[in-house]
Amino acid sequence: MTERVNGALDGCRIWVTRPRAQARALCDLIHGAAGVAVEFPLTEIVAAPDPGTARAILAQVAQFDLCIFISRNAVLYALELRPELAQATGECRIFAVGAATAGALSGGGINAGTGPGPAHGAADLLTLPQLQAEAVRGRSILVVRGLGGEALLREELERRGASVQYAEVYQRRRPDLDHDYVMRLWQQTPPDVIVLTSAGGVRTLLEMTPAGQHILLLRTALVVISDRVCTTARRAGFTGAILVAAGASDLILFQTLLNWRSNK
Repeated sequence: MTERVNGALDGCRIWVTRPRAQARALCDLIHGAAGVAVEFPLTEIVAAPDPGTARAILAQVAQFDLCIFISRNAVLYALELRPELAQATGECRIFAVGAATAGALSGGGINAGTGPGPAHGAADLLTLPQLQAEAVRGRSILVVRGLGGEALLREELERRGASVQYAEVYQRRRPDLDHDYVMRLWQQTPPDVIVLTSAGGVRTLLEMTPAGQHILLLRTALVVISDRVCTTARRAGFTGAILVAAGASDLILFQTLLNWRSNK
């Protein structure tokens, strides 16, 4: 792969909007292809404001029939709260939204099922036989997630007859980026393409962009991780090319960037 991508992104300015702690791997891939990776975090991940409540719920995980981890962050913060989680799940069946989430669980000694599609997202997970109405009706399900996350899983599982409870183990907040720093980025390294990994990030990106740069921003190409993010961007006024990646992993996002560049 190295020979094939060497120089493939030559000089291309790519803004990566993931939290800093999660942006390095993708930035390294971009640099390796001679691109210019700019870290522009639209959110940062921190512990939930009430860890005691989440810790108490996780202590009861074995009492649930199923447990679903929403993200890699959900796994990492849950393991911080309950390091012995792998030994405490009992007969509870564990599921993960996304391959990265399943990988984090595996690293913590927990095996998990994922959805059948290439993105392994929440919609894929909901197609599993183990999560259909006849399988979950009357069952108790714990969803481990961030504070104020999307309600898709809960709403659909409750519609199918399950009882759903949250363990909210982390929260997102906007990083404190200096206005002058943002202005310098737009003046010195304006983006050719922006990687966006959440629908909420669309609004944050617009709010953090100086007013004089909004027209340029809305014309900038985007690489996004789902149709939902794409739709949100279009509704917000983005008119440039938007490529929907087949998943949220670094390699998939990188391949999508290569495809965008090769077709430009």
